[in-house]
Amino acid sequence: MAGGAAAVATFISAVKQRAADIIYIIEPKVIGPGIAFSSLDDDILCNTSVGIMSIVYDQQNDFLEYLKECGIDATRDSYVSRSLVGKYLNRKFLHYRDIARKNGVKVFQIHDEFKSLKRIGHCKYIINFCNPLTQKINVTDVIFCTGYGKPKLPNVLIPYREIDTLVCCPYPEKDMLKRVKYLSRILVIGSKLSAVDSAILLGREGHEVTMISPSGELASVRSRFIRINKNIEFKNLMKIMTEWDLREKNCVFWTPKHAFLRFVLRTLSTETLSSWKLQFSFLNNYKDILKEEIFIAKNGNALWQDLLADFAFAINEFYINNNSSDLPKEIKEIIHRYITGLALPNAKKILMLIDAKKLHVRKGTLKHVHLNPSWSVDWGEGVEQFDAIVLATGFYLPSFILNLNNELEIDTEEKNKTSAIKITNLLSIKHPDWNENESIWFVGPPAHTRIPLPNAMFIIVSIAEQVISGIKRLTAFR
Repeated sequence: MAGGAAAVATFISAVKQRAADIIYIIEPKVIGPGIAFSSLDDDILCNTSVGIMSIVYDQQNDFLEYLKECGIDATRDSYVSRSLVGKYLNRKFLHYRDIARKNGVKVFQIHDEFKSLKRIGHCKYIINFCNPLTQKINVTDVIFCTGYGKPKLPNVLIPYREIDTLVCCPYPEKDMLKRVKYLSRILVIGSKLSAVDSAILLGREGHEVTMISPSGELASVRSRFIRINKNIEFKNLMKIMTEWDLREKNCVFWTPKHAFLRFVLRTLSTETLSSWKLQFSFLNNYKDILKEEIFIAKNGNALWQDLLADFAFAINEFYINNNSSDLPKEIKEIIHRYITGLALPNAKKILMLIDAKKLHVRKGTLKHVHLNPSWSVDWGEGVEQFDAIVLATGFYLPSFILNLNNELEIDTEEKNKTSAIKITNLLSIKHPDWNENESIWFVGPPAHTRIPLPNAMFIIVSIAEQVISGIKRLTAFR
């Protein structure tokens, strides 16, 4: 269900493995781009490199070959615009749709949105749609590829959600830019990738941007993000994670943060053949850190970047194979800046804006907001005035719940997080009232309760292949 990158990866795996005779894709818009790759502005770049952007499981250079066919000069290390990925995803969907139809597989796109799933028997489901005029469908297997939930909105801004100068999501970028008056002072809430996208586009148009977040930090800078199959000491990492999880469950005070850091630094020293001290900035000011990290990345010394993909696979593998709780907060704090790293071209643009005094980064959270007629905002440093506010606070993670009619629904705002359906290590549904081997599956952000790093393309492609294999195994026993 839904038609972004996760859906395309899953569809391709289903076609290649000949897993179905009929495939329905529920997506009201064009299949392929989704929210992540629907941007049309060339200044909005992927923060992962071409070498891990293939949507075809066993063809790691597929995206690179597509770019060359389009006459685009790129290598596996290159960062390209998200719009190119969106076009690529749509083209691959159409290509494999043609293959499916040649093989006798019927493919239907339903131009509506999913409302609920009703179980009428083992591996027998009815899908209901938001538009009551859309005919319900009966299916035997369901894969949720619905991406993220709704944009997050801080409580203090809820009363203003209909105000035109409050942009609740920076995408589509044309809408954001249209709603901001010429040469405005703009507050961007957040400092992650969508905040960086916002700052680059708004700064390019001449606006002055202030970015605030609880950390007051920008992501780390990397010159590439590819997978080169480095030797992560998987057993040692799993030992740390298992001890961490067991001790947390037993409510024993224990912080293995230093053990985890030692593991990371030892791996960096042995696998990159360079001192870890040369790979990071130890400065305090965000501008100085950014400038030094750009220097490190430009000179090829950010060697930690070549371990990231394998590290992400190792972490996910642990959570798929163990009934563990969420990724510990201490680990999230350590790896967050690096997993969400800035592409070097974007980092340079951000530094130029900072040098031109068009971008300021502050630490804080909204305490008070008032609109009359401009925005008066206080995040702990006194009241400042802004012409517009852009929310780059991310999206809710979707949960799946059973409603009062015992139908499965998507909670897109984390309102019922405590009653969410559990996901098995096979990435299928688990509920005490249903058989564990029901054929309801999750790829991408919907799988977040089982795998902590669910949304990078190289992760999605691997998970999609695993899920389709699971469906085939289950089908064999029907």
